[in-house]
Amino acid sequence: MKETDQGKAAAPEGFRGGLRHPSRLVAGLLSIVPGLGHMYLGLIGKGFALMGLLSLSVFVVIMYSDATGMYWMTAYLVPALCTLFLSYAVFDSMAIARAMASGRGPGEVRDPAMEAIWEKVLLGRATIGWVLVVGGAIGLLRVFSGPLDALVASALGVRFPVMGLVIPAIMLGIGIRLLTRGARKA
Repeated sequence: MKETDQGKAAAPEGFRGGLRHPSRLVAGLLSIVPGLGHMYLGLIGKGFALMGLLSLSVFVVIMYSDATGMYWMTAYLVPALCTLFLSYAVFDSMAIARAMASGRGPGEVRDPAMEAIWEKVLLGRATIGWVLVVGGAIGLLRVFSGPLDALVASALGVRFPVMGLVIPAIMLGIGIRLLTRGARKA
């Protein structure tokens, strides 16, 4: 410990204003559960957002693969999503911890790309609307898929899984609409 001009002991290295700087190692290790490292750094909202977004993404993949019968998607997409979220959470929490150790607060650490994604894409009214519409369509199709499968089988004489075709067709239609709408604006 160092002495100040007035004879009082100054805060030891690694401390600022009587508070210890967060450890980059601890933040990174806690981020193995995406969001926990951010919570450790005092960014509770961002931590819960990461946890919620990961949970929602995994849930949507599982629901989609169950609705379409394409269970292989779960085997590939869930680990890929978890790896992406884990990588982002670890590196972001370590960068924030480094910035905080250099004297900047967690609110002063800005990532303009992620801010744009959060504000314009993930929290946008249109995104939430599309998620609700697609989720509702999947739910309704799931309810009516049994009778529709039987109707198609009796009319065409072929067993054809309606859910396996309708959901990808809806997603293709939405994707094409979004791409063509975006091309007209550019």
